[in-house]
Amino acid sequence: MDEFDREGPLFDGKVRVLVQQPERDERHTLLTVRMLNGQRTLNSNQKERVLRIEVTDDEELETFFLYVWSVSEEEFHDLKHQQRLLVDFPKFAANFMDLLTCCLAKPTLLHESSSSHRPEGQAPLSYLAVLNTHDVAGHSTFSIVETNAFKRLTHLSLQFTPGDDAEVKLYLAARLRQTTHEKRRLQDDLMATTADLDATKASEAALQTQVDRAMQQHAEQLGSAKMAASEAMTAQKEAALQTLHDTERMYTTKLENLRLSSKEEIEQLQHKLAETESELQSLQKTKYQHETNIATLERHVAALEDTNRLNSVELQSLKSQNKALDQDVFTKLEIEETLKMYKANNSTMQQKLELSISEINKGNQIIQQIHQENQAFKAKMRMKSKILKQQELMVQEKEHQRDQLVHQVKALKNELLMRDDQLSLVQQKNEELAHKLEESNKLLASNQQGNQRSPAVLAQAVRVFHSVYLPATYQYIYDKPPTVLGTFE
Repeated sequence: MDEFDREGPLFDGKVRVLVQQPERDERHTLLTVRMLNGQRTLNSNQKERVLRIEVTDDEELETFFLYVWSVSEEEFHDLKHQQRLLVDFPKFAANFMDLLTCCLAKPTLLHESSSSHRPEGQAPLSYLAVLNTHDVAGHSTFSIVETNAFKRLTHLSLQFTPGDDAEVKLYLAARLRQTTHEKRRLQDDLMATTADLDATKASEAALQTQVDRAMQQHAEQLGSAKMAASEAMTAQKEAALQTLHDTERMYTTKLENLRLSSKEEIEQLQHKLAETESELQSLQKTKYQHETNIATLERHVAALEDTNRLNSVELQSLKSQNKALDQDVFTKLEIEETLKMYKANNSTMQQKLELSISEINKGNQIIQQIHQENQAFKAKMRMKSKILKQQELMVQEKEHQRDQLVHQVKALKNELLMRDDQLSLVQQKNEELAHKLEESNKLLASNQQGNQRSPAVLAQAVRVFHSVYLPATYQYIYDKPPTVLGTFE
């Protein structure tokens, strides 16, 4: 006797099957295929595993049929040999279910002609389940056919037998028990869902009360927060304007003082520069006169040196003549007279030479004195140029300080403009918060008008309220006024 586990089928689903019946057209329909796992008791009180497959049409009662096929572990060896299977009995059920799963995909008609154009690459495979009832002996063939671009391959072909009255009754009783069990499960699920719905409604009512209370508190806190924020913004704006005016007046006074002091210093420096330029011109004139005197003296010294050189030449000639006269004995007296005359001339020439040497020494002293005065004048000029450069640097530093003060005044004005922009941004944020609060109120009102409230929508409204309004409100209440402005931004 065979016993099957009908409460836990291995496979239970609808498969698109091509039904071929005698004297009828082929048709595609959805058939219910169930695979059961069971046991068979032998004469020796031993048990072996049995696999059973049932194919039936549950949709149309007029054409209701039941085809069954079962195989035991021992009978499977013959089936394996006949069908040339490569799997054993334990794996046969899994592979058969895989083939049925392939049949659940897009159906392919058995009589469809292949395309005249060969597709590029490998063509996708298609599977089809076929139930043929043309057998004269009353048996039916259930086949799994694979269709590719080349031919049709039959993977598996099983001989099903029509179910008798006992098998139909067992099948219907099992389906009735399954339906009753599913009905009880659905009733339990309905009761649990109803209880959850009641709890959800109660929770929704409580949440609605909390939301109303929170909205009221938030409206009060938001009003007080807006008033405090506006007062704080007004006070800060007035303080900033007062500070800006004071700073502007202070820097304007400093700038005027710096302008006056710089103007006086520039005038003094220009006056000193004019005096220095006049002194420089006078010194240049003196230098030109000294250079002219030096040139005259140098020419005079050159003339004296030429005269000295001529006298030396004449003295040498006289000495040579004296030697010649000494040799002439007869003319001694004349030579003595001539010698006296030459001696006198020599003494005169020596006196002139001494006078020329003294004049040359005086000229050298004058030239040296002029050089010393020229060096002192150059040192004075260098000192005055250094002083002028230092004064120009001071003027540049004063102008740089004046520019810095002007930039500071501009920066303070820009800071005031930025603070005005921040105040406008804060006011815009407050308006956006008020607009969002209005939208929340409309959403809650629309939820209250419906017969059934959605818990998801209510939860979303609560999350929006907690994430958008409450943090800003609590931040404003518990923080300082500067932090309040940062929160609204």
